Amino acid sequence: MTELTTTEDLELGELQRAKAELTDAPAAPEGHTHGRGGEGGRHLERTFSRDPQAFPEPNSRQELWRFAALPRLRPLFAAPEADGSIAFSWASGAPVEVVPISDSRVGSVLTPFDRLSAIALSKATDALVITVAGELTEPVVVGAKGSGGVAYGHVIVDVAPHATGTVVLDHVGSAQYAANVEIKVGDGATVTVVSIQDWDDDTVHASAHAVLVGRDARLRHINISFGGSAVRVTPAVRFAGPGGDVELLGLFFADAGQHIDNRLLVDHEMPHCKCSVGLDRRRHHSGHRYRHRHLRGQPQPAAHRGRPRRLGAEPRDPHR
Repeated sequence: MTELTTTEDLELGELQRAKAELTDAPAAPEGHTHGRGGEGGRHLERTFSRDPQAFPEPNSRQELWRFAALPRLRPLFAAPEADGSIAFSWASGAPVEVVPISDSRVGSVLTPFDRLSAIALSKATDALVITVAGELTEPVVVGAKGSGGVAYGHVIVDVAPHATGTVVLDHVGSAQYAANVEIKVGDGATVTVVSIQDWDDDTVHASAHAVLVGRDARLRHINISFGGSAVRVTPAVRFAGPGGDVELLGLFFADAGQHIDNRLLVDHEMPHCKCSVGLDRRRHHSGHRYRHRHLRGQPQPAAHRGRPRRLGAEPRDPHR
């Protein structure tokens, strides 16, 4: 069989694989914790597990991967050993440290909800921890530079109660990179987290952002993608108490041959919380840009229904 070497060949192979899966689709594993289901929200169901084998092989028939660049991501699904690295850098005196992956803060917010996230958690050997305490007058900027090859990463943004600050993650270079980012916002805190993907053209980057927002806390999450062959960022937001406020913003520039995939989930289990979403893109030539969001939550009081982008049970996505 001829080896697939071009993007067109890879996508054709993926189409043939999808056709075969129509009659030979693997059954989803049982015995793991799932997100809210029900007849009206079955497409929102997710498996949560640290075990990569708890997740079926991703394919285009699964809602979570329906818009993903599967041909480009598939090499990472096999969990190859890391043969590259991501070099992190930050200013002297910044509240940043590197800790073992066994640190108690790892996994305090995140339980992986897809195969790549679970693989990244199992393969990462350490974690980068950014601590926001008190009132930071300058943003904490962390550079992440890939030097080629396969790499895995784990980043934690730990925001203390009533703290204020801004954190910027700036990704450049080349890599096949699977990572997790945990963002814990303490009660009454206000923080802005910016993730910039300005990769080289050959980079494949998949990153799960797990967010926990405390009582009366506020988070502004900004996701900006300029470069990379395939970039997939999947924020999942939960509220730990009432009164939380989350703003999810995105800006994406796609050129010919690029694939940018953004899927988010905001789960309103707590009352009196709100979320707003704003995504925009700029496209050049025949570049591909996909975005999709899943929003779910409790019905809002009548007094709040007039507010823009307040979450309901399952709002219509105007971009589908």
